[in-house]
This record gives sequence, structure tokens and C-alpha cells, in this order.
Amino acid sequence: MKNKYLLLLLSVFISFEIQAEVLTVDKSQRALIAVINLSQGNEHKKIENNLIFKNEESDAFHQVKKHLNEEYDQVIYLYKENATVDQFFFAVESLANQPQIKAIDVIYYLHGSTQFAKHGGPGIGFFTDDKIYPHAEKVGQRLKDLTAGKLRVLYSDACWSSRQNRFWLNAGFLAVAGSADVDTNMTLDLKRFVKKWSRGYSFQKSIDFSNKNILSQVSDHLLKGNSQKLANGFVELNISQMITDFKMEDLDVDPTLYDFKITTQTNTPSAK
Repeated sequence: MKNKYLLLLLSVFISFEIQAEVLTVDKSQRALIAVINLSQGNEHKKIENNLIFKNEESDAFHQVKKHLNEEYDQVIYLYKENATVDQFFFAVESLANQPQIKAIDVIYYLHGSTQFAKHGGPGIGFFTDDKIYPHAEKVGQRLKDLTAGKLRVLYSDACWSSRQNRFWLNAGFLAVAGSADVDTNMTLDLKRFVKKWSRGYSFQKSIDFSNKNILSQVSDHLLKGNSQKLANGFVELNISQMITDFKMEDLDVDPTLYDFKITTQTNTPSAK
């Protein structure tokens, strides 16, 4: 009998089944913010002068532009010195205040930090004059107040960014993905993700495709990293879907420990 109850508890703590309405959002109702900066505003001169990082920034910009510019009504690029947290907040708030915009997606192509004291904990590499990354949790807390329930998916290429997933989910994003450890593969996985996401594949399938990359496995082995993206939240959403009237923070749990499933779907397309 004890085992029976243990199984019941495990089933409760492994999976949440959420009754939610899934709406169709077309191009005119979608917006994207791409925050791209690897070479500027960092205390390490080798990073600021690194030609590889500068080429990565350029390639990330062109990959997002190539695959996603035509899939959103508005795409805002915060590039290099413009990739500040204040500019990011301004962009998010300005989009959230537009009645026709129903879903706001974000791509971070930034550096990340773990628990180094000088960076104040899990940091996300926005450009800063003092060259100290903002704490991801504090950025997430500020986002809660700006977005009116319009945040949808976030893809982060920052090192160790999967450790920040819970902050972004609690901020209001419905699905998020971040790197498991040091991200070594440059833009390889970003290219693969945006390609599938733009074609109507689910967030999870787009992430899975980005992870299935032989070159990434080689670079991770050589550089002792782990570029695999870990996804959390409502990962079955695709580019044409949005959930309304749901707040992850209301569950009062660490959302990265759970598998979220939608049990009631209304007006839901199978693909874009």
C-alpha cells in the first residue's frame, strides 16, 4: 500500500496537467527581440578583442534575420553596445503595450556566468558600463511588471543558461531553453533552432533538432563543455500558438522540475 501512495506522489510531482486555452497567433500578432552581444562590455580584454566572438555576433544576427524576420510583425535587434538591460526592458514594454501584439519571443545570444561572486550569481551578459553581468533572477523579476502576460518563448545560447530557466519561467515565459554548461558550438545550434521554429515545428522539436549536431559534440568534447539546450515549460507550443491567462509563478514551485502538459486545447493549429 505504501508503494501505491509513493507512486501517486511521484506522478503528482513529475507532471502538471494544465487546463488552458491555446490560441492561434498569426504573424501580425507576434514580435521578437534578439539580444546579441559577445564582444563588448566585458572585463576580459581577450573577449572584447576576440575576432571569433565578433564573427559569431554577425552570424547570429544574419541567421535570425534570414529565418525569422518574415515570421514576425516586428523584430527588434539589440546588438553589441545596444544590448543593454535597460534597452531590453524598453523594447519589451513597448511591445507589450501594443494591443495587436499577443506573443513576445526572445533570443539571447550573450555570455553567461554561474555563481562567481563578482558577477552576483547566475548572470546574463547584457552590455554594461561596469562590465558586470546583471543577475538573471533580477532581470526576470523586472520582466514580470512589464509584459501583461505576453511573454511566450525564450531561447538562450549563454553559457550555463539552463540554470536560469526557472527565472525566465517565473517571469512569464511559457517555454524556455538554455545551455547545459559551457556553450562551445558558436552559432551551430542557433541556426538549427531558428530554421525549425520558423517552419512551424514545436519548441521542443526545434530544440531537439538543434541538439542533434555532430560538430557540437566534437567541440564540446575538445573544449570540455556541454552546448546541449535543456528546455522547460510548455515545450509543445509552436510559432503560431499562445496560451493566455496562465502564470507559472502561481504554481509556487520550481518549474524546471516539472513536465507541463496542456489538457484542454481550443483553436489550436497543428503547425504554422
